[in-house]
Amino acid sequence: MLRAFLGHLLRFLSLCAFAFWQGGFVFYAGVVVPLAGELWGHRTQGFLTRQVVPWIHLAALAALGLWLLDAALLKPRRKSRFLLTLAMSLGVLLLIWLYPQMDAHLDPEINHVEEPRQFRLLHRIYLWTSTVTWMASLAWLWLLTAQDDPRKENEGDPENEKSRRNRDTGQPAA
Repeated sequence: MLRAFLGHLLRFLSLCAFAFWQGGFVFYAGVVVPLAGELWGHRTQGFLTRQVVPWIHLAALAALGLWLLDAALLKPRRKSRFLLTLAMSLGVLLLIWLYPQMDAHLDPEINHVEEPRQFRLLHRIYLWTSTVTWMASLAWLWLLTAQDDPRKENEGDPENEKSRRNRDTGQPAA
């Protein structure tokens, strides 16, 4: 009973972490970036993004930590989610490594990008890594909802099978 409760709690927290990390990422990328680009220009918008990105990275690390805990503590049938979590972790670590590399090309005092070609290359890698990580997170969510059907939590458990048989035949549970 406690294990089932902890499993549900971890699933709930995992979904909350997904919503915070990926919801924030998608909202920022889909709404804030285009609007800020229109209002202030893309270069100035980039300097705003420079301030937001560390928070997105922090949300990612928190979510991935929960998901690794979920994979480590719960049933082995979650191997595919574990592998996706590892892949996303590598993606996020690459993003975290790229961030100071790109930041070194920015001079916020004069709103200037030094070595714009190098910055664009790093930025392109950053965007593609973000996209692949986002797609992996959607696959992770799909597996979470597909694999974790609460009605099948105790499938294969002899006590659960006995209760199901008694319920189907109308006999009282022994």
